[in-house]
Amino acid sequence: WHGYDPIQIPPELEVTRKSISIYLFSRSRPDNEIAPRHSTFYVQRPLPEVYRSGLSLEPRHVQEIRNCIKKRDMWINFYQEEVLKHSRRAEKEHGKAEWLNARILQATALLQEGNPAAAAKALKGLGSSQAGQPASQRLIDRLIAAAKIVRGPH
Repeated sequence: WHGYDPIQIPPELEVTRKSISIYLFSRSRPDNEIAPRHSTFYVQRPLPEVYRSGLSLEPRHVQEIRNCIKKRDMWINFYQEEVLKHSRRAEKEHGKAEWLNARILQATALLQEGNPAAAAKALKGLGSSQAGQPASQRLIDRLIAAAKIVRGPH
């Protein structure tokens, strides 16, 4: 639903409805209009105008209301599952970042204590599979290189 009433083509016309979606992008937006990456947000149609004060509900009205509630509940469930999925992913990434940060802090402290061999050992084996991000790997590579420079040729 895109804010328009359903298009009803008379069956005797024997034609089908065709539609096209157009997405317009801009190079910049005001900060308050920028949303993080997300999938489509589906919005269900509002109740038809027939539902107003004084309407005597017929069985078809009751069924239509039940169908609307069922669709709404399905979408609420879908979005709840999406939130949980992304929360689990964020929690996992947070754990990786904490683990990586602890290793880097340990290596930094060892470098400050004048123990570059131990610092290099603390960082040894860290790779993008553990760090999870290329930027993390570049930081690890720089720290290992710094430890080797401080340690000197041994």
